[in-house]
Amino acid sequence: MENIFKFFINRKILVNIIITLLIIFGIMSLKKIPREGMPAIDLNQVSITTIYPGASAQDVELNVTIPIEDHLRNVDGIEEITSTSMENSSSILIQIDESMGGKQTDFIKDEIQKEIDSIDDLPDTIKSKPIVSEIVTGDIPIIEIALSHKNKSYLRDISLQLEKNIEKLDGVAGVEKVGYFDQEIHVEVDPTLMNNAYFSLPEVVTSIQKRNLRTTAGTLESYKGLKNIIILNKFKNPLEVADVILRSNFEQKQISLKEISEVKLTEEDNHLIVRNNGEIGISLLVRKKNAADIIRTIKSVQALVKEKIPKEIKYTYVNDQSKTTKTRLKLLINNGIIGFILVLLFLFFFLNKKAALWTSFGIPFCFIAAFSFFPLFNLTLSAIALSGLLIVIGIIVDDAIVISEKTTFYQESGLEPRKASLKAVMEMAAPVTTAALTTIFAYLPIFYLSGKIGKFVKAIPLIVIIILVISLFESFFVLPNHLAHGKNKKSSKPEWMIFLEKIYKNILVFILKFRYMFMLLLLTAFAVSILLAGKYLKVQMFPQSNINTFFIKIETPNNFNLEKTQQVTQELEQLIAKLPKDEVASYISRIGHQSTSKTKNFGDHENWAIITVFLTPDSERKRYASQIIKELKSKYKPLKGIKVVFDKQKIGAIKDKPVTIHLSSNDRNILIAAEKKTLTFLKKMKTMGVSDLDSNRKQGKDELVVDIDHKKMAALGITTADVAQILKIAYEGEIVTSIQTVDQEIDYRVILNNESRKDLNILNELGIKNKAGALIKLKNFISFKNRTSDLSIYHRNGVRSITISAEIASKKISALESAKYIQTNLIDTWDIPDSLEYELGGEYKKTKEILKDVKTAALIAVLLIFCVLAVLLDSWTLPLTIMSVIPFSIIGVIFALLTHGQNISMFVLLAVISLSGVVVNDSIVMVNTLNKNLAGRGNNKDFLLRIAEFSKTRLRPILLTTLTTLAGLLPMAYGWGGYEKMLSPMSLAFSWGLLFATIITLFLIPCLYMAINDLTLKFGKKRVHID
Repeated sequence: MENIFKFFINRKILVNIIITLLIIFGIMSLKKIPREGMPAIDLNQVSITTIYPGASAQDVELNVTIPIEDHLRNVDGIEEITSTSMENSSSILIQIDESMGGKQTDFIKDEIQKEIDSIDDLPDTIKSKPIVSEIVTGDIPIIEIALSHKNKSYLRDISLQLEKNIEKLDGVAGVEKVGYFDQEIHVEVDPTLMNNAYFSLPEVVTSIQKRNLRTTAGTLESYKGLKNIIILNKFKNPLEVADVILRSNFEQKQISLKEISEVKLTEEDNHLIVRNNGEIGISLLVRKKNAADIIRTIKSVQALVKEKIPKEIKYTYVNDQSKTTKTRLKLLINNGIIGFILVLLFLFFFLNKKAALWTSFGIPFCFIAAFSFFPLFNLTLSAIALSGLLIVIGIIVDDAIVISEKTTFYQESGLEPRKASLKAVMEMAAPVTTAALTTIFAYLPIFYLSGKIGKFVKAIPLIVIIILVISLFESFFVLPNHLAHGKNKKSSKPEWMIFLEKIYKNILVFILKFRYMFMLLLLTAFAVSILLAGKYLKVQMFPQSNINTFFIKIETPNNFNLEKTQQVTQELEQLIAKLPKDEVASYISRIGHQSTSKTKNFGDHENWAIITVFLTPDSERKRYASQIIKELKSKYKPLKGIKVVFDKQKIGAIKDKPVTIHLSSNDRNILIAAEKKTLTFLKKMKTMGVSDLDSNRKQGKDELVVDIDHKKMAALGITTADVAQILKIAYEGEIVTSIQTVDQEIDYRVILNNESRKDLNILNELGIKNKAGALIKLKNFISFKNRTSDLSIYHRNGVRSITISAEIASKKISALESAKYIQTNLIDTWDIPDSLEYELGGEYKKTKEILKDVKTAALIAVLLIFCVLAVLLDSWTLPLTIMSVIPFSIIGVIFALLTHGQNISMFVLLAVISLSGVVVNDSIVMVNTLNKNLAGRGNNKDFLLRIAEFSKTRLRPILLTTLTTLAGLLPMAYGWGGYEKMLSPMSLAFSWGLLFATIITLFLIPCLYMAINDLTLKFGKKRVHID
């Protein structure tokens, strides 16, 4: 290695060329690296949606959901299947085993599609085949353009034109319209006029179908050649259907469709009303291509909208995902600049100007050079990638500092620059390489975190490792070259540093004399900190602070239609509109469902609604989301039967409620009894901080059950199929034909007029023609009875289920604590029936899985660090001595969390794992120095003084590496350049853990070294270096 180091030290031009090329490639790559919100990952989820118009929840369950679930049992590799059967639709979510990936996942998805394609017993009246969709985060819209105008027809035209223009932009993958429904021609039949004309609904359907035709009747062969015979009978004008002749006789008496019905051009009824900022609206949701830059794409979309949209159309931008990326970029730049300035100050304070300058050069150089490798590993500048860059700011120059400080030390001892650089890099190559490898191996296990969390955070270790490898290269081959050239100015150690080393040595000598008492105090401090953490710290994987979005979920009485539910929604909209403009950015309402999905374009239940309120950034407003919600709650007093729930948007990968309990059984009585017992128990937990109890079992609409007298019906020559057909046409409508215009296909739907559909007496008067042509009214053989039903029917793995959920006050109780209490005081004391499955899920389950993965990753990290130390140092005891500082660094982490009011979160746990690889670096430097200089020397007193003397020589590099790391992290930890709700706690934990570990390293390692020497003396062995 000496010849290689000497080669690079003597090749100034070569080194500068390498630097220049890496910087050029880095800058070129940086311009091409796409910026995005969150990394696009495959969630290993598949959804299956089936539209079954006019069907009740139970009919959907029996005729659609269960047949599909039965087929899915044939597919291996499925972890969980959950389904929701509701009026008009079935929704199934499949979770593929998260341990699988790549080709295995693709194979399972193909098998799911094959099974769905093979189903041949679904009802003929479903709208289309079940739609199978993969769920990938990259498909989430990056921005919503909320349009509003009083004239819906005009708004449709503008939104359609905007959609076409936006889809032409580079970087745009597609646009989804919400609130824009296909146009239909409604033939709204008056049943009284129809009966008077002696017609039935099926005859109306047949007449329209026979009129709107285009067909080829064959070929005419003449002396001029062959000609096709074409029958052109298609409607030229969509409203021409009104002139369809239903009956005509020889006396020229005709009855046309317009005589018994009204023909309207209207929108398909998707049971959904879309409102944007208090007005009827349409939303355009833009998706970007995977390789597109989110900031540039959204900027081009906004520029196009500004240019194309008419002045009379109101519009706002909602859920702009580029804001998060821009905020994190701003945080990185601001905190990076502050950190870089602080690092410079410390370097110039501890080292000579030349050493400080070239050491600090490593920060921008390593960052820029690292960008060259981003395309190679498919890395983007996502929120997670930026997290990795923020983490590494503090540790990027550690290797360079050790080399630079040692070079400075030898120059202060009188060596000329080239010799000083060569000797320093030769002497420190082993400990610096070891220190870099321990850090790399600490981050390596993060790659193997399972599930969605592992996919989301894998960019962090990859970026850290890339930059550390580049930093190692820079420290060995670039930095020594720069320090070896230039004027040979003799330097000396500053007086203040000599004074500081003297104080440290005196304190160390004193502690070494009472080393066992000191180590006992450290163990006591560690034990006390663990006890305090167990008592006062809560576990919350993703802190829910600084919320910028919340939802208002509205549930009106079952007999409310869309219009009545809209009136209730408008009352809340008016309160939102009165909030200060600097607090509310925009709000959107969806009447017909309570889904937080922005792309859902159909309703579930007409008595449901949801308002999504988007607040301005928390840095721009005085109040928190909880305070705004409290004001709205105090001002809105819902009428009896109206339920309003305020729900904050969850931050992070866990979207479930803190308390989530799944009950599963096909025995309805057992299921409802279990629900009642669970809700009663949870109500008693309100004093513990459990609130907003909810069950997903809701009472549905009153159902009108048709009771058929089959004997009478058979005698009249009518079949059950005839009854089902006429009722479907009357109340749901039937698509009978269509017409193709230049830009769309318009369906024709036959249905009773609106007034008749509301009148029960009309149902009795509907007529069916039997085989003899007699018009038989339904009242002759049917009767009706009322019953109640569930609004939706839920399944978990093919079994009917009910999910009970609740929120918690995070300062009082955590998801883990609440689950433990429920397990101990409810489940363990309950004689649960064999047919009932009881599962604690939600945030508790996912937190438990994350903790298990993190514990495994931490254990692997420690084992890898031990192995690399054992191999490189060829010792069993040296690694243990070096790693002894790891558990004591946790004291600093716990102290930081307790004193700053933070919980144990996912990113704090990642900080602890990565900390294990960083805190040992100072120990390596310390043990390396002691081990090289103290082999078999002097008596016990002499040995003690020598330990103190040689430990003193490592004070400067240890302090400098720690202070520069803190300088890089503290700006983010305390938000000097902007606070980030997930990354700032991570930086805080890392900073305080490192600070405590450094202080402990300076005194614990010498004490351990001395203690091991005591053992060798006691057992009569020759005092040698520790091995």
